[in-house]
Parts: sequence; structure tokens; C-alpha cells
Amino acid sequence: YLFKERLRLVFKMRPEDAADYLDEWIDQASHSDIAPMAELAERITRHRTRILAAIEHDMSNGPVESVNTKIRLLTRIAFGYKNPEALIALAMLALGPHRPALPGRPS
Repeated sequence: YLFKERLRLVFKMRPEDAADYLDEWIDQASHSDIAPMAELAERITRHRTRILAAIEHDMSNGPVESVNTKIRLLTRIAFGYKNPEALIALAMLALGPHRPALPGRPS
């Protein structure tokens, strides 16, 4: 639990502090008796540069993954529609910027 919480702190730090803290976390986790933490430390070591770049530029692929998940859900909802245009219309309605006024409902 403490390893997990300490790793989460890295993403809330200033970029110049995050590198040293991440290196310290990797060192402690790799010498841990907890095998999954040691494996995670190894994986984080391989991706360290990318992790620090994400912290420095404050970028995440979270919003893109969210839209992908919503589109997958809409695809399941649209199963059985006669043509793909119905799925596209459903996606545009659910995810697009335009919200048309529906009859009988307040805008």
C-alpha cells in the first residue's frame, strides 16, 4: 500500500523534484521482498524517460482513452442498426459539441 501511495506522489510533484523521488522509489521497490513491486520497478525503469516527460509536460492519454471507451460502448448499443451512419450519428450526438433541443424537454 505504501509503495503504491508513494508512487502516486510522483505525479503530483514538480518535474524537477519528481526525477529524484522516482529514482529513490525505484531503488526501494527493486530491493523489496514484494515480487510484483520489484517487477513494477523494472518496468518503470524501462519507461522512466517517458514518465518524466509526461510529468514535465503535464500530458496524459486519459481523455483519449475515455473517448475510445465511450465509442466502444456506443458500438455495442448500436449493434443491429442497418447502416454505419446510425452509429456515426449516435457518436456525434453523444460526444460531439452540438446538443440539439429535444421535443418536450427544456433546453
